[in-house]
Amino acid sequence: MPKNRRYKTYPFPYLADFSKDYLKTKFDLEIGYKFEKGNILIKAGYSINNEEIVDSLKDNTLKVVLKMVCSSMGLSKTVPFKKDRNDMQLTLDSMSLDGEVDFTAYLIANDDFTLQNTDFSTFWQNESPVVKSGNVIGESNDRTLTITHMKSGSKKSIFKFMPDPKKEDSDPYSVILDDKDAIIFKLNKTMFRVF
Repeated sequence: MPKNRRYKTYPFPYLADFSKDYLKTKFDLEIGYKFEKGNILIKAGYSINNEEIVDSLKDNTLKVVLKMVCSSMGLSKTVPFKKDRNDMQLTLDSMSLDGEVDFTAYLIANDDFTLQNTDFSTFWQNESPVVKSGNVIGESNDRTLTITHMKSGSKKSIFKFMPDPKKEDSDPYSVILDDKDAIIFKLNKTMFRVF
């Protein structure tokens, strides 16, 4: 389902797909992932095709921060890219993500400065807007990954229910967290039939 965006206005040029404040500048984000030993390795990389912005990243006036949101698991995390790198790798427990995970990179001011760029639209060409430290001055395209756990059966769940023939009818269930793709509940025969 496409996301609805409200029209946003800023007191300085804003770099984004929905903004016309820059003529040719693009801020693109690429995301990939793989499962490895019970973890999910997220690979993120961004590109900005504007040398003046790249120079501001190099001199630490600006920084790029990755935001990751997995609503179904209640996870929201931000991680800054290192000053001299435009890629990163994150390692997360495979049980912390399930379903859609949204990623966006943000361009953030580290210091107060006057924003000037040769790629501004006509509206901003003769302006010298001041940006305060901590202001977001741009955002990349949104990327969404769908994380699917491999499990037996056809249900899409990170929970697996199994009978335990050793359990008596009065024994409570037990939980096994050793499986890399699911949380296993071991039930006595009667409880398993109820499920």
